[in-house]
Amino acid sequence: MSTIGDAVRPTSESKETEAKPDIKEGPSDVEGLAELAEQTQQDAEDLDIGEVFELLKNERRRRVISFLKRQDDRSTTLGVLAEHIASLENDIDVAQVSSSQRKRVYIALYQCHLPKMDDLGVIEYEKNRGTIQLRNTAVLDPYLAESGPEKTETEASRTELAVAVAVAVITAIGMTGIGILSTVPAVFWTALPVAALLWVVSPRVFQ
Repeated sequence: MSTIGDAVRPTSESKETEAKPDIKEGPSDVEGLAELAEQTQQDAEDLDIGEVFELLKNERRRRVISFLKRQDDRSTTLGVLAEHIASLENDIDVAQVSSSQRKRVYIALYQCHLPKMDDLGVIEYEKNRGTIQLRNTAVLDPYLAESGPEKTETEASRTELAVAVAVAVITAIGMTGIGILSTVPAVFWTALPVAALLWVVSPRVFQ
């Protein structure tokens, strides 16, 4: 004898024939993040003159590009790069670089310079793996050629010392007012050493 409960209870066959919602699988979260990264990364060929100047005004970023261009596969690791730049800045061999000297450069590259260069499309920087790959830098080559080969700290210091001595001698002669130099306003001789000092200090400020 059937009951009202039997009448309304769905059978196993009716459960199997129930329509299932059509669910379409989209791209995974990893793929979505990769696509987003590609969209946000700029191409180095699209850099304007202001971005080129902002990139190359820093000596460490110039040294990153110079070092990568000399590698056979145009790539390196963050540790190797930090040691190389630290050796240049301290005018010593790579084997003589101390842990503190390496760490100072390493942190600056990791937190600031390499992410910026990656955003501008100059390098491919895998932050988690610590690998750096140089991309197409044709747009930067004319400006890099003008800067010439990179100098060590000692060579740069010698240049700065020579400039300082020359400015001091010229200023001393000018202040005496000998001959035609007497026609030059005194304010010029005051401003000259200040300008020379700014020329020496400014590269270190932006480093």
